[in-house]
Amino acid sequence: GHRRVGYLSGEEVETSAHERLFGFQRAREEYGLAADANLVVRNCRSRIDEGFRGMKVLLGLKEPPTAVVAYNDLIAVGAMDAIKHAGLAVPGDISVVGFDDINVAAEVNPPLTTVHVHKRTMGTIAAQRLVQLIKKKEMRQEKILVATNLVVRGSTAGPRN
Repeated sequence: GHRRVGYLSGEEVETSAHERLFGFQRAREEYGLAADANLVVRNCRSRIDEGFRGMKVLLGLKEPPTAVVAYNDLIAVGAMDAIKHAGLAVPGDISVVGFDDINVAAEVNPPLTTVHVHKRTMGTIAAQRLVQLIKKKEMRQEKILVATNLVVRGSTAGPRN
């Protein structure tokens, strides 16, 4: 139900930052949300203080978002800290979603809703590809997509009316 959704993007040098931003933009279009460049904070490094900084930018808008998606969980945790520091509640005032499902995601208050990445599967595929490369000495480049799933925790709720 959220109509104003912000995005805290990763570093421009990261391929995954471009892909996740593209996914955010695609989802925004799919759900009919207006494109507002002010709702995207680019080039956040993967640190809690960068999430805090990025969220402060969004909180400074005339009309801040009611929900925020972060490039990763560390940035999301920093965003949650900035929201609380501003005297607002997570998720009462602003919902927050991270990405990666790192261990700390379940331990913060409130626990972070996040996209779980199957790292073991990614590691297995990477090891298999490495063995193939060593045996063949040559391999064509290909993009391999690994499924993810949303882990809903306490940092998200519907928007206030």
